[in-house]
Amino acid sequence: MKKLVMKTIGITVASIFAVLLIIYGIMALGFPKNLASFYDGLGKNKSATNFMAKAYERSGDISDLDQTCVYAIKTGDNGLIAEYLGKLVGNDGFKDYCNATDKGVEYYNFMASKYIVGYYHVNSTDGDIVDKAFLLTDDYRNGSCAYTLIRTIIGGNKDKEAINLFKEKLNSAMPNYSQQSKILAENDLAFINEYLNNH
Repeated sequence: MKKLVMKTIGITVASIFAVLLIIYGIMALGFPKNLASFYDGLGKNKSATNFMAKAYERSGDISDLDQTCVYAIKTGDNGLIAEYLGKLVGNDGFKDYCNATDKGVEYYNFMASKYIVGYYHVNSTDGDIVDKAFLLTDDYRNGSCAYTLIRTIIGGNKDKEAINLFKEKLNSAMPNYSQQSKILAENDLAFINEYLNNH
């Protein structure tokens, strides 16, 4: 009798486990957004990123890519950040999306800066990183992509070649900036010159 009871319990537990696996499989295939949110709530940010990326692959919706990037930032994994935010800031519709959702230029700059920092940490020797930053900088302001990059380089590998290239690019771009941004750019150029003279 005891063996029969134990066998019945074992079969029941195995059946419940099998049903849960089937439900999980259905959720993973049919409702990746829900699973992403579930994992986010558990603090499992890489799993949340992976499932949200699947949702984006299925929908092609920029808001799903944006949410993937939010989860990727939470992971602190520069590889994931560079990968997904690179897709986001490289998307032609991202600026329009920021404006349409009232996230605005501050959000665009935030995501572009997160991308460039993540990319820098993965590819710090990439000679094109300065060009990438300036392509993503409309106006030189606190938090803009280029503004963030120079601080990251000086605080990181202190690559003098990249710093000199940055200085050259900033001088070239300055005529296109607003008056307030020109003042900030001039202050940064003075800081860069002082840094280069002392190192």
